[in-house]
Amino acid sequence: MNTLQIVSGNFSAKDNFSAYDDDSERYFVPKRLMETKGWLKDADVKFPFWAKTKVKQIGQLDASGEPLLHEDGTPILLDRSQITSLFLTREELIASCVEKASLPMDIASAIRDRASKAGLDTKTIEQLANAVF
Repeated sequence: MNTLQIVSGNFSAKDNFSAYDDDSERYFVPKRLMETKGWLKDADVKFPFWAKTKVKQIGQLDASGEPLLHEDGTPILLDRSQITSLFLTREELIASCVEKASLPMDIASAIRDRASKAGLDTKTIEQLANAVF
């Protein structure tokens, strides 16, 4: 996962969104993700916004809409930088990242607490806490 600030962009003819960071790098944003913020047209979008991204492989199509294939019959795939989560503020993005990072710690802590109350020894408690991840 990568995080970044989006400073500009526009909707495509197919209603997806092309977002750009301050280095003019392009990111694909699915229409459904833009809709979660109520952004249906260019004028609705509030810049800057913040995002989580990842590179996803996508298939390629020929002019008739059929998948392009390698000689061995496997699909031709290209990497595309895609936004997976949108945030209206930098603080929302930070809170999301903190929540994601702290969830495993909180789970392990709860396991340790419950196992300790059950009277298990330290070695067993740590094995249980580490087994979850």
